[in-house]
Amino acid sequence: MTVRSILALVTLLFTGTAFAVTDNEMELVIGAGETYSLHGHHRYGSRVRIEEGGTLFVNAYTGEEGSGALSLEAPVIEIFGEINAQGRGFGGGAGGMNNSAAVVESYA
Repeated sequence: MTVRSILALVTLLFTGTAFAVTDNEMELVIGAGETYSLHGHHRYGSRVRIEEGGTLFVNAYTGEEGSGALSLEAPVIEIFGEINAQGRGFGGGAGGMNNSAAVVESYA
């Protein structure tokens, strides 16, 4: 066991706050100050918890099924930190006329 994991365990026991990432079939826990990235659908048997200062990023869209999106399923979901999907979804097409996003209507 490393010094960091011992420190994380002691901190969790005394403060109830995790300082590491756990991702297994039972739980996803992202500790304070930690970052983690996922995409697709994830089902956990016990809980999902993001501590204050922890961040879960959604992996960017790559064309792979499930990329650019995230769904979490668990009996208990506690979000004290952040889930960040900013700029991670499908980029879209050129859109609009002349490759602009403008919508032009004419009533003449």
